[in-house]
This record gives sequence, C-alpha cells and structure tokens, in this order.
Amino acid sequence: MNIREKIKDIITHSEIKLLSQIPVSFDEYNELIADMRNYIQHLYVQTVVPANPIVAVALVQIAIRAYSDGNYWDFFNDEIGFTVPASKKNYLGQIFAATLRQYHLFELDREPGAKYAYVENIKAHSYVPDNYLSGYWDFLFAFYDRNILRQLPESIEEEFSEMSEFFADTLNVAGDSISLKNLDNKPAKSYKLLKATRALFAQGDSIILSSEIYRHLQIIDEFYYDNKLPQNSDRFGESFCIWQKRSSEIHDSDNGKTKRRSGKFYHRPYFKIDRSRASVQLIIPEQKIRNDDFSDKVVAIVNENGKSRSFDLSLYRAFGVIVSEPISVPDVDVFGHTEVIIRSLSDRTFDIPECEYRIFDSDSTELAKLKPGQNYLITEKGANVRGHKALYANKDHSIWDEYSYSDIDDESVIYINDTPISITGTFVEGADFAHSSHEYEIFKNGSKLQTAYRHPTVSFRIAKSNYSGAFLWCNNEKYYVDDVAASVVDLPDAPNDYGVTVLLESFLEERAGIYRICVDEPAKNLHEVCNYVFLPDLRCRPEKPRFIFASEAGITITGDYDIEPVNAICVDDGGSDYLVDLTGTDEAGRFRISVDGDIFDMNVPLKIFKHGFEKQWRFDRPDYIWIDDMKNDLYISMSGATEAKVYLASKVSDMVVPGTSLGDGVFRFDISPIVEQIRSSPRPYNYIGLKFRDNKERNLSLYRVLNRTFVDAEVILDDGIPRVDVKYEGKNAPVLRFCDEKTGETVAEKHVVNGMNDFPELSPDGLYTMYKFEETPDPFGFGSELRSIGNPTVRIGVVNPDDISNCKINFRKILWAGKELHLNYSYGVFSLQKIDEVTYTGVLYEQ
Repeated sequence: MNIREKIKDIITHSEIKLLSQIPVSFDEYNELIADMRNYIQHLYVQTVVPANPIVAVALVQIAIRAYSDGNYWDFFNDEIGFTVPASKKNYLGQIFAATLRQYHLFELDREPGAKYAYVENIKAHSYVPDNYLSGYWDFLFAFYDRNILRQLPESIEEEFSEMSEFFADTLNVAGDSISLKNLDNKPAKSYKLLKATRALFAQGDSIILSSEIYRHLQIIDEFYYDNKLPQNSDRFGESFCIWQKRSSEIHDSDNGKTKRRSGKFYHRPYFKIDRSRASVQLIIPEQKIRNDDFSDKVVAIVNENGKSRSFDLSLYRAFGVIVSEPISVPDVDVFGHTEVIIRSLSDRTFDIPECEYRIFDSDSTELAKLKPGQNYLITEKGANVRGHKALYANKDHSIWDEYSYSDIDDESVIYINDTPISITGTFVEGADFAHSSHEYEIFKNGSKLQTAYRHPTVSFRIAKSNYSGAFLWCNNEKYYVDDVAASVVDLPDAPNDYGVTVLLESFLEERAGIYRICVDEPAKNLHEVCNYVFLPDLRCRPEKPRFIFASEAGITITGDYDIEPVNAICVDDGGSDYLVDLTGTDEAGRFRISVDGDIFDMNVPLKIFKHGFEKQWRFDRPDYIWIDDMKNDLYISMSGATEAKVYLASKVSDMVVPGTSLGDGVFRFDISPIVEQIRSSPRPYNYIGLKFRDNKERNLSLYRVLNRTFVDAEVILDDGIPRVDVKYEGKNAPVLRFCDEKTGETVAEKHVVNGMNDFPELSPDGLYTMYKFEETPDPFGFGSELRSIGNPTVRIGVVNPDDISNCKINFRKILWAGKELHLNYSYGVFSLQKIDEVTYTGVLYEQ
C-alpha cells in the first residue's frame, strides 16, 4: 500500500481527529513532497474547492518536520524547492479547510470577523513540530512533576480539562513561550510551546488529546520509575531520549546534583532533623488537590501517640490546578507510628510505620535506606549500634543517639539492636518483588505465579564455611555468590551464617521467561530462593479505571509477546486493542500468552459496576424501568466501595435507603419504601440515585422509573405513503386512533411499534384528531380493553417534506459553511407558502 492509499484508508476508516495521527515514514514523506511538487505545478484554482487528504497530510508533515519560528510558507517553499505563488498558497489553505470539514477533523475556533487561519490549523494538526519537542518535554515534565506529582493515575482526562483551561488563558500571550507566573516570590519558568499547539490543547477533543498526552507521560513515568527508555522509534520516543540526555547533563553539572533522579517520587511526608537544636520536624510536601475534591480549604491532620493535630494548608494554582504549600510540623515522635491525612472533600492517607532508627542525608532529609557516601543515623536512646565505624557518635541528645558515617559503601553494614542494615536495606530473607505489576495475573495449570517486570532483590543465608564455594543458579546459569553479592552481613541470631543480598537486575539480562533462583552450597541440597515469570515489557491497561453501565470493556496490551484472547476479541486486526464482553460471568479479560516457549493463562482484572434486582446482575443501564418490574431487593456491586445508599431523586421526597454490605463491594438495599412512593406518585417518571464512598462520596444516577405509559407520534409522508413515527415507553401495547377532524368518524385504528408505522388510510390533505391508548389485559383473562393515554392531539396532518406549506417550523440550529452559528434567541416561521422547490415565504417570530 503506497502512502496515498494509506492516507485515504486511515482518514476514511479510522476515528482520527488530527492529521498528525497518520504515521508517515521518511521514505513516505519524500514521496509526498514529490507528489506535492507535481500537484502544485499542474494546479488550477477552481470556484468549488475540493477536499484532498493527500495535500492536507503533506501540509501537516511539512509543519512537523520543517517548521520553526517564522512564516510557515517560507519553510513550505524550502521543502517544495521553489517559491509557490501566493494565490496557490491561499488555494492550498482552502483545500486544507475543506478537508477538515469533509472528514470532521479538528478545526480551531475562528474569532468573529477574522479571516480563516489556514496556517494556524495546519500547525495545530502537527500537534507539536519537531523543533518544539524539547520545549514540549520540558512542559510535560513540569506538568508530571507539579500536577501529577509523579504519580501517574489511570486516566488524566480530569487533569487535561484543567490543563485546557490553563492554555485557554495563555492564548493572548504573544509568541511561543509561556510562563508560570511568580508565586510567592518563586521564579517564573518558561516553556517553549507553539501557540497553535496551545490552541489545540485549549479547544481540542479532550478524550483524544488526553490519551495522546497520557502516552507521552508514560514514557516519562517509565524512565523515572523504572529507568527505561522508550523502545519505539517514533519521533516522540527519539526526542525524549535526546531530551533526557541533555537535561541530565545540565543538572549533573550543577554542583553535582541531579534534579531529575530516577526512582519513585511519592510526595509523601518525611522527617527532617535539626541536629544543632536536637529537634525534629515532619515535612508534609506539596499535594495536588483535584477540583472536585476541593471544598473551601485543605487540612493536614497528624495523628500520633493518641493525639491529633490539624493544620490549614496554604494553596495556590499552577496550570489551573490547586496545589498546597509544604509545611513543617514540629514536636513529633520521630521513631513512633505517625498517620497523616490530607483532607478536603476526600481523604488521602499516608502511614509512617514505627521504627527504632531513621537515616538522613547531609541536608538532614530522611532517606529510605543507606546511600553511598555521607549518612547520618539517629536511634532510640540506648540502642546498641555497632558494625561500620562511625565518624562520630553523639549520645548527649535527650531525644536520640546520633551517628555520622562519611564513607558508606557497598560493603558497609550497621547493626542496630542486632538488625543489619546496608545500602540494600534491612536484611530480610526472601525475595523483594518491588516491581510486580497489578495490571495482570499469570497462571499455569490453575496456579497463580509470581510475576515481575524488573528482576527482584533476593536475600538468603549461607554457612560461612561454605561461602567461598557457594553458587547462585539462575535457571541453567550459575554465578559465584561472592561475585554477585551486593551485601554480606553477619547475623547475630546465627553466628555461623552470613546474610547475603543480591540485586538480580545488576547482572541478569532482560529476557522474558521463567526464572528459578536457587542457592547451591557445598554438601547441601539445592535451596530454591524464588521463581517468577519475568515480563519486562508487558503492559495491560483497561481503557477506564472502572466500567460503569458498560456491557463491554476495552483493554490495550503492549509488549512483544504472542497473545491469544480467550474471552475477548481483537479489534484492530492483529494489534494491541481488545474488547471483553461483560455480560457473561467474567470480571477480567482472559488471554493466553506465550513466553519463551511456555504457555500461560493471563487475567487482566477489571473493576466492574453491576446492579440488579434479586441479584440478577446486569451491566448496562436500561432506558427506563417499568414500575411493575421493580423488586424490593436491589443489589449493587462496586469494587472498592466502603458504603452505599440509594435515594429517590425528588424535590418532594428525601427518602434514603442505606445499603447492607455483603463484602467485596456488594451491597443489598430494601427499596420497598421507594417502590411504594413511586407507585403513588402522580409523575410519569421518577429517578433513583446512588451515593457511594470509596475515597470520597460520589453520586450516580441509577434508574429512570416509568410510572405510566408514554406515547409520542408524528405523521409524515415518506416515499409517498403516510407513516407515523412513534416513540413509545411502557409495558402494554400502544394503539393509535385517527378520527376526521370535522366529522369525528374513525379513519384508522391499529397497534403501533416504536419507529415507522404505515397508515395508508390517512389522506395527505386531511386533518385529524389522534387518540392514544394502551391495550391492557383483562385481569380474568377474558380479553383486553383500551385505556386512554393523555389528551387527544387535534388538527394533526401529514407532513410532506417536499411541500411544507401551511406548516410551522422551529429552528433548533443554523449551520453556515459547515459550522453552527451561535443563537441568542429561538426562532420559528409560520404561514409558510411555497414559491419553488427550495423557496418558501412565511412570518418569522421570536420564541
């Protein structure tokens, strides 16, 4: 398939909104440029401007690859190889606009009275030109660091809406540099981001753009969490590798400090000590507060030793998001158990466990474990500390004992009350699977297996007499323990043994497969430390964090693995997107995955909302429920919910029914009072809502309950035959009766269904009175009777779309040049008289 066929196929059959979403290789780009040269040389300006997706994609690709500051058409001329006349450039811009409208692609809003901004739309469709990618990564990292707080959520649609508001506020800024304003004397930071790109973020489709940004945030996230560079070779992956290398060089040269370090960045509370004053503070770093979680203030609650303290946090906005200023909490028990709750409309809780020691760096900031070089250690008074020689020990403080170490290295071991700690952490036998994904589960013959996307750290005991001859087996490869050990410590509780810690990722290759790790000591049986399935590149991401009123769930699976769906279907012909039917019994996507010749069962857990009467589960939300079909026992299943209640959404009733928790997010409700209230209600519709709490209280519209039958009907002339378009909701069969307006004689009477119903008995020139009935069965089974629904509709006629004389028209919207005009008022026309096939006259009125 050549590039022209590829473009036409994608733009016709794929749901794209930006032309940059069509991938174009280097060779395809050269082919496009050659086609454009030939097209321009033979171009003739026409009155009717045609759409041409090939031309449109070429214009965008030139913006992506060549555009920098200045006039777009100068770069266009350079790429084409000759100067294109202004008239032809304008015509190419019109072709671009026609293409956007024909294929329903993104188009920038035009200011009233302004000329069409062809070039701005071309640049917006480039998303981010190559020459602006460094500034894009600068901005995206700032967004990730400040607004996501380096904790990538399952979806960023909410964050994107706030980002969109921020960009809308920056569109009046001249040039392509935007800045965060000074906040409490903090220096402003500027980011180079094309103005057309900012307009795209401000006006574009939030679902598509947040998905695109999320993909790039994942690149940042995987680098800073897992130290992994992107494997894909698209322009974003390549530019990130260049950007992070340049950024690291800049910060590494700044007094030896690296600002952007790999490793997790939790923004969780930590301790900071003032050794000169023998005082300790708990630092609560900045926290992001979601808009829908924010009330009028944010409070930090610190609970320790049976007492509780509250602190109001100072707030500011960055990129349109609420962020709290960090605070210092004095007089805390540095060794005790502390709980910190960040509270607004919802709670975020951090737990700091009790520990007999804390480690600090040279800036007196708490460390999770020892690091090479300078460390400070404080312990509970009187703790037995030995092992690595301290630079000094100060036991004069009334609160703690303090130790300073200036030369911690890989072999350093410190014993605190006989507990060994080193740069690998506290010695605990077993395997530390710190990098095991919760996105999927792997099974073999029905048994669940341990998985990892980074090799674990393993710790085990070896007899000192066997240490020099001991091996570590990793599958069929063996390694001398002495060669791979990251830490070797004496064990006070076993003086004849060593405690050995090995960082497997420091020497094992990143090849997917089963790994069995065993210790081989001389004169002893082989001892298995752990076994696991190593899947370094597997990612399984549901399209939503929770599927509410959904009968199917989308899952994207990435990684170079042979995957066969079991209860899912692949929706992109051999690609990575799958759909799972939720109407069965599964609450997970089920697949078979082949890894290094082994076949495993893989489950991708899904959070699914279910509901139903008498535990007859359903996943979708019906258009309505007939009152007679409701039962008194309602069940709700919502993973993660801790409490729930249903209520009658009515201005005249505040009836609320609490749910009884049955465990695992399942609740039962006795809604018999609500059912009786609806039965006695004079309203045709009543609404039942659900309130539930996971980390905050949320609302969900549950059911629209129909209390009596609803029928609406419109008579039109369709293909020369009078037909009645019926919209019907209810339980009993509807019947329509048409009577002559003057004589009252019945002209037609019949059962109808939703949609079009033939009524050839009606005359296109006649006027009728329409009666609506429902056919109700006789309770004794002797037949049925008609029961009237509402009032009759008088002076109803057959509407002929080819001649609407004597009809009245109300305008709902007006389109001009493919765009909807803004209407300040509603308008209508009556007394229509036909002039010709396309022209009528009438009386205009304002509603």
